[in-house]
Amino acid sequence: MVYGWYQKGDVLFNTDIDGNGIDDLDIAGGDYNPAGPVDVITGLPIGPTSRGGKVTKNGFEQDVEQKYWGIGVEYFDKPFDELGQLRFEAEFSRVKGLTFDGAQFPAVDVNEQFGGFQSIRYDTDGVNEGWYVDFGFDIHGHLGIENRMTLNVRYDEYDRNQGDAEREANWKIWSLTGEYFIHGNTRATVTYQWRDVSADKRSGAARTNGNAVFDGIDQRLGIQLTLVFGHTLLP
Repeated sequence: MVYGWYQKGDVLFNTDIDGNGIDDLDIAGGDYNPAGPVDVITGLPIGPTSRGGKVTKNGFEQDVEQKYWGIGVEYFDKPFDELGQLRFEAEFSRVKGLTFDGAQFPAVDVNEQFGGFQSIRYDTDGVNEGWYVDFGFDIHGHLGIENRMTLNVRYDEYDRNQGDAEREANWKIWSLTGEYFIHGNTRATVTYQWRDVSADKRSGAARTNGNAVFDGIDQRLGIQLTLVFGHTLLP
């Protein structure tokens, strides 16, 4: 199967915490400062201390267009009688529109270090894209395993905030998964991921500080037991 998809819609985004029609994330004109954090150099308010909500129905709202699209291919069959089923999937997808990152840490200027509103990061015209390749093999009886078992390997790449010298993040992940069906409605799943995340496409302090955070993202082990109740049956 070869497929493609496209979605388009709007997101209501608000950056006015107190609802008076002024953008509180505007460094020059933001006016919300109830708790009074101040710039340690100038002594001037640098609020807001509350980050507010990103979707509301009052205040400084923007109706931001979102576009999502992707293309992919999928193969699922049993081409050889003596072997189990094979599965192959690959997909590329892209998103353009509002990218909301929230607070950025570690800080890169004095205002961010002391609670300033510059730590709110968003882009109403952001670009995020990625792709993956997934291969699976279904074992059932032909290799001496009585119950069904699947093996799966997958590779992902994802670029967030693509082209942004301060906020781009690049993910590369290998995943290896084994799944064993104890019986028709119970299965155990084990997944191990090798994860490489970097800020190497940023520049200056944003690159240094970003990599300092991403270096803390290590490998991942997941163990899951699934029980299905009622009249739902697994193949």
